[in-house]
Amino acid sequence: VVYSLSDGTITSANPAALKILGLAPDELADRGLLDPRWRAVREDGSPLPTDEFPVVVAQSTGVEVPEVVFGLHTADRDDVVWLRTSAVPMFRPGEAVPFGSFSTFEDVTQRRRAEQERGAGERRREGVAAGHRAPFHQSPGIARATLVAQCTSPSSRW
Repeated sequence: VVYSLSDGTITSANPAALKILGLAPDELADRGLLDPRWRAVREDGSPLPTDEFPVVVAQSTGVEVPEVVFGLHTADRDDVVWLRTSAVPMFRPGEAVPFGSFSTFEDVTQRRRAEQERGAGERRREGVAAGHRAPFHQSPGIARATLVAQCTSPSSRW
């Protein structure tokens, strides 16, 4: 869980959020929601601008943003961590404009990678089933099988 104010100040986060984000508490305190170091991407790989972050949208619209998946380049890794996040605006009694929001998220990186690998395998199988050979770099299992068969097949020269 990460709590933030409408001016973009991040006020607190629980230990799980810090671990997922790859930040220490003081490092998170030095960043705001609109900090350019938050490099996020949509599921299709295109950049996700900070003004479209679910937590920013919840604060600017006053409406909860449920279960959005996006990738975030973390501070402690050289790759992208994929998050499924929900953001909820926070209101003071009697006020119509949120003073902040909180977001919850879970790391779905492993699940996303597994889905991508399954999809790539299915595309390779579909290509072979249709009589199309996938390029070597896209079907290492097929290429290995072909190479092994060529190397172990009896030869009239032997």
